[in-house]
Amino acid sequence: MTTSRTRAVPGALIVFVLLLSASPAFGADTYTIDFENENASISGPYVTFYGAAFSSTPQGADGTSIGLEESYLLSMLMNGIDEMPTDWGGNLYISDSALTETSPNPTITTDTTRYQVIEFAGSGTSAAPDITYINWYSFPVKLASTTSQSSQTRGMPNSGQDLDALPAALASLSIQSPTNTTVVRNAENEILRVIGPSNGNGPDGSVTDKYPSFGDYIDATFPDATPISTILIDNTYSGVQSPPNVRFENQDYTTSSISYDGSTLTINGSTTRIFAFTLTAEISEESLSEKIYRAVIDYDYSYMETDGGSTTMGSGNTGSNDVLATVTRDLLAGFAFGFIGSDAEGDMTSAEWQDATGYFGDIQPDDPFYNEWAGIMNEYFSDVYTFPFSDFLSSTVFTPTIQVEGDDTLTITLLAVPEPARFLQLGVAVLVLALRRRNIAADL
Repeated sequence: MTTSRTRAVPGALIVFVLLLSASPAFGADTYTIDFENENASISGPYVTFYGAAFSSTPQGADGTSIGLEESYLLSMLMNGIDEMPTDWGGNLYISDSALTETSPNPTITTDTTRYQVIEFAGSGTSAAPDITYINWYSFPVKLASTTSQSSQTRGMPNSGQDLDALPAALASLSIQSPTNTTVVRNAENEILRVIGPSNGNGPDGSVTDKYPSFGDYIDATFPDATPISTILIDNTYSGVQSPPNVRFENQDYTTSSISYDGSTLTINGSTTRIFAFTLTAEISEESLSEKIYRAVIDYDYSYMETDGGSTTMGSGNTGSNDVLATVTRDLLAGFAFGFIGSDAEGDMTSAEWQDATGYFGDIQPDDPFYNEWAGIMNEYFSDVYTFPFSDFLSSTVFTPTIQVEGDDTLTITLLAVPEPARFLQLGVAVLVLALRRRNIAADL
């Protein structure tokens, strides 16, 4: 059954023909959102907006003014929203029941509401929504835009994939126990939500440590404390406007050696603006494994801008948005995608990794040396965010956002899932094929 925008008239039910309003004289352009529900297991549904204030007020197709942090039953809105400002930034939740004034925390396993999120960003003339399955997966959605672009949809399943099998495949990755902290299910044992490893800690403890460790991969990469030069971190940092210091200027960077002895990670290198730098992180193997999942690592740095010059020291992390942070991004992404040590692409530079078309099990066929959550997800979807480093790949390889210009229409579809996904009981063997392929991660 497909639910879409309709208007009731005496004696008939006809498709509502949208009359787009003219763009406001000032401020952002506006567009239309239509909703279609092909998922028989999602009743309602409801929509809830969380994020920045609207620059102008969207209207339901029935004339209801839309606000933030309030859930609206789509049927009451006639399955559509008009006058949506293109510059709005935030998250749109689609759920099977009304949500609270604060966005839900997916790691709370007692919350059996089913919901999925669509991220929005944009400008005064064009919206740029995307689908993310980084922090959890509940049900599949699809985006379609009437704006002309190379692909006018996002979230279409890859050919031949059975969406009914996806929740169980994701659930099989994590450690199963009677108090499982990664899978939410109902009384009928149906999987309602699988919580991803990028979340870190939840109310019941770490989520990440329930997922496969990168320990064997790390050991294979660093068999001892001897510095290695085979990880070719070599790339370009684009810089920022009005850089406050040399670390934020446009420059090329390269590493000369990387070492890890089980407790200290050391990265040495240089850039076209920095004569030499050293990054160090005191980190256990278990913690490093978690950092690869969560896409951020803390480090101390020291560098000299010129040979023999003074040394600048400080600390940062992968989110610091300077050239040193970008070095750590490339390293963590190399582990997450499986580039490091692979026969196919291990000899490539990190700049070349960004244009690669093979990753995960495609380039690590003998061992699961990659982010396995992302590897499974990438078998099903090729144009949605599935882990924090999805957009490490260049835009020619991966384009998760879809453009929606003013006066155009975005259609959000809850995709059909053939049968309810049931959580396999403990003790039942799970056979999961080695599914392959490829977040700004935000802890929720």
